[in-house]
Amino acid sequence: MSTWEAIVGHAWAVDMLASGLANGRLGHAYLITGPEQVGKTTLARTFAQALNCEAPEAERPCGQCRPCKLIATDRHPDVKFVSPEVSGRGKLTLKIEAIRQLQQDLTLSAYEARYKVAILERFDAAT
Repeated sequence: MSTWEAIVGHAWAVDMLASGLANGRLGHAYLITGPEQVGKTTLARTFAQALNCEAPEAERPCGQCRPCKLIATDRHPDVKFVSPEVSGRGKLTLKIEAIRQLQQDLTLSAYEARYKVAILERFDAAT
C-alpha cells in the first residue's frame, strides 16, 4: 500500500505536494532530485496515486482503489514511467526516442485518470 505515511525522510516534500493537491494549487511539473536510492520514485509514484485516487480527498492516496493499484504496479494507462536502458557499452541511457514517444503520449486525452503523469527516472542519463 502506498500512502503519504509510507514515505520516510521527505516530510517537507510530502507536505508541499499534499497541501498543493488539497488547495488545488498544483504545478504543471515537479523536479524531484537527490542521491540514488532515497525514495524519489516512490515519492513521485505516491503523488501520482494521490492525484488519481478515487478515495475521498482526505484519504488520498488510499492504495486500495483501481487507479492506486495500477499505478503501484506501473500499469496505469495514464501514468507513464520512462527509465533509462543499458546501452551496448553497459552505460545507462535515456534515449531521445523515448522522450519523443512520451511527448506524443502526453498530447492525447487521458483514458481514465483525472491527471496524466509522466515519471522520468534517471533523467541525468538522457542523451
